[in-house]
Amino acid sequence: MKQNLKLNLITFDHPEQKKTFNFYTETGEGRYPLQKHEFPIGIFEDATDLPEDTQNLYTDFKSDNPGSLTFEVDLGKSILFAKHYYANLLYAYFKTLADVTNYNFVNDIELWFLDTTQTHSKYNTYKKFILRVQVGVISKGPEILISYDGNAKVMKQNMWNEDYNTDSVDWVIHKKKEYRYKEMPIELRSDLQEIYPILNSKLKTDWQITIPVKRNPNKIKSYYGQIDWFRRNHLITDEFKALFPISSDDFYTLEKHQVFSTTKGSNILEFHNQKTNLNPNAGLNESGPFKLATNPVIKFIYICHEEDKEIANQLGKYLAGRKDDPNQPEKYKHFKGLKKYAFLSFTANKEDHIVFTNRENPIDQIREQIKMNNYQASNASYLALYISPYSKNETDKSKKHIYYQIKEELLKNDITSQVVTKEKILSKDFHYSLPNIAVAILAKLEGEPWRLNRVFNNELVIGVGAFKSKAIGTRYIGSAFCFSGDGHFQEFQCQPANDTRMLAGSVKKAIEKFRENNPETKRVIIHFYKRMSHKELKPIQDTLNDLGLDIPVIIVSINKTESKDYVVFDLDCPQLIPNSGTVIYIGRKQYLLCNNTRYDDRMPNGVEGYPLPVKLTVRSTDDEVFNKKGTMKDIVDQVYQFSRLYWKSVSQQNLPVTIKYPEMLAEIFPHFDSQVIPTFGRTNLW
Repeated sequence: MKQNLKLNLITFDHPEQKKTFNFYTETGEGRYPLQKHEFPIGIFEDATDLPEDTQNLYTDFKSDNPGSLTFEVDLGKSILFAKHYYANLLYAYFKTLADVTNYNFVNDIELWFLDTTQTHSKYNTYKKFILRVQVGVISKGPEILISYDGNAKVMKQNMWNEDYNTDSVDWVIHKKKEYRYKEMPIELRSDLQEIYPILNSKLKTDWQITIPVKRNPNKIKSYYGQIDWFRRNHLITDEFKALFPISSDDFYTLEKHQVFSTTKGSNILEFHNQKTNLNPNAGLNESGPFKLATNPVIKFIYICHEEDKEIANQLGKYLAGRKDDPNQPEKYKHFKGLKKYAFLSFTANKEDHIVFTNRENPIDQIREQIKMNNYQASNASYLALYISPYSKNETDKSKKHIYYQIKEELLKNDITSQVVTKEKILSKDFHYSLPNIAVAILAKLEGEPWRLNRVFNNELVIGVGAFKSKAIGTRYIGSAFCFSGDGHFQEFQCQPANDTRMLAGSVKKAIEKFRENNPETKRVIIHFYKRMSHKELKPIQDTLNDLGLDIPVIIVSINKTESKDYVVFDLDCPQLIPNSGTVIYIGRKQYLLCNNTRYDDRMPNGVEGYPLPVKLTVRSTDDEVFNKKGTMKDIVDQVYQFSRLYWKSVSQQNLPVTIKYPEMLAEIFPHFDSQVIPTFGRTNLW
């Protein structure tokens, strides 16, 4: 399919190829610091009295101070200096136009503009945009990347108001600049009449503010609408062009050499009897699952409060696909039932069920009944269906902890589980959830709903995902080890994120185990949830050296969140979403992967969601691997395909399971009382 692909940046020409600037060896007011690698090219040759070991210089980006070192800079050659100069020029230009102007934590320019379309009696809403200056990254010259960063809500009442609890105030606005309240300069903190708090969850509670959740059916289109508003109103004006002679009024059009696609057929899934399909739900309905549950003897245990026994009974009828029940609504009869949909036969004996009476603390009753029933003595595979009386959005920590306690107790007894909230079962849309529940149940019983339709390669993929718990304030990382050819998971591990040596030990164990069965392993690929730092990579490299491996290790950093800095649009598509599998090279071994369900132009009702692209960064312990033709495409293909192995839903995901599954593990594990994953839980997709 032909596409008209645009990237969210504009290019401009150097207003002056060469320009003279002041430089200083000492810092001072209004002077910008430069590290040695950012110095203008040729400055040491011109300024002979400047010591060669000078590590820092400062500039005010002016040329009118006779007491300074002045030097004519070739902006076309001194790229890093040019980037700082243009960013400084851009900041100064918007300082008078924007309602708030900041540098963010990576030194990009952050601009806020009042959104006059949204009004509220207690706060104002601002659109947030990020501008990044770069030179020669996408085009051959200077560029401005324009990103939309959502909105911010700022209280209309200043801090002079006595109703504020200062413990609830985190960030504030003071005279068009953003500050963390407790860290702002003391001389500003006393200026209460000019300080306006930024709305957060604590202030929402204090001021009884409820913000309705708005569904955004097409994030791509919405994002484009915002940055296009910014482009039209602030970039293609005579005033802006006088400073930045932009090459085109439009966003950057991607060239052919900057775009490629994943391999044709890499989105195809294999089902029963080698039947294939693009759509998981259609494939299961037409052909059935790729691999049946390992144990043919499967028993369900229903765990519920005594008042919810009838709801549990109704769930059982839904899962069985009981069409002979006159009380069953017609909409539920479209689900064929576990036996026909997932080739899963099960029994649910009443004596196996667990009913508790203590809603606030049921774990003791559940633990006692598990012990009494002695499930482990049976030759059956048990799956517990826990009917949670609490909503998924429950805020009470003690009530949420019940879910984790039950999960852990079941795993100790070799029982996998599926939680379904009472609220969900009673909702009018619950019938849409049945295929998702069926897929998850089959995977937890060691079946495979579908498999990648690809040839097996002798390589090991190690996925590392993370989750930071607000409750305990600690980030944990989970790792999942799997064969890249078929996506079969070997083992889960979890550890604190700062324990890099434990992670390296897990990697070593996985490699040794894999190589025992696959001595011809050609490479190891690590999917990491963020840009892997040297500190995180070094213990792994040391471990690989200890193993004496002569194979490359490729690290693919996969942003957990969708890319909001670089976004690509297809202007030939009414919904602006690029074809699934479109890949954009954005320089420095970084790629944008469009991972969605737009497989052809017959798309109005066929696309499930409109996710923003995923950003990938690739590096290796041996850069020679990148000289081999097709390596990059193969690596991106693999990320694309692993996003199709998510066995908790029939809906397409845009992140690979190598990131999503470990993240789920890292979210749950810190709540386990024993702080140990039971042996059964290390190899089961519980």
